[in-house]
Amino acid sequence: MIRKYHAVILLLRNPYGSLAAEYNRKQGGQMFYERWGDDAVEREEFLQAIGAELKCWSNITINALLCEECLLLVVHYEDLVERTNEQLHNILKFLNFSVDEDRFRCVENDKEGQYHRGVPKDERTRQYHMLRTLDTRFDIDGKIKSVSKLLVSRGYLPIRQYVV
Repeated sequence: MIRKYHAVILLLRNPYGSLAAEYNRKQGGQMFYERWGDDAVEREEFLQAIGAELKCWSNITINALLCEECLLLVVHYEDLVERTNEQLHNILKFLNFSVDEDRFRCVENDKEGQYHRGVPKDERTRQYHMLRTLDTRFDIDGKIKSVSKLLVSRGYLPIRQYVV
């Protein structure tokens, strides 16, 4: 599917963060998150959602990395958050767009924006540990290692460790 595009920007996030964020988005909407119940990892609906999202994350990432006909830019989500302007400059350069420094100042001044679900750190930590218990069922760490190996073979940095 990716082969029909000339260029691809792959915004890549550690799957633990990605799975939690996507589940929170679907359950709580754009502005809120729903606290995961203590039994979440035992509920079939939760397991199906996590399994489907992990498969999607893996397929999209691997397809993008294996597309030899595509110009590819890999942007690690964590780098985009930590060094927003630098990463935006790289993206614009990749797209052959000119840089408007006034817009960059605007981005810098409003980096946090107004649309955050605001999941508290203790809840993010709890969600991460709940997802870690699913590694044996879904082999999340194995998928991270496979994708990281593919990233390195293509000259990119491996997936960053998930930090809660």
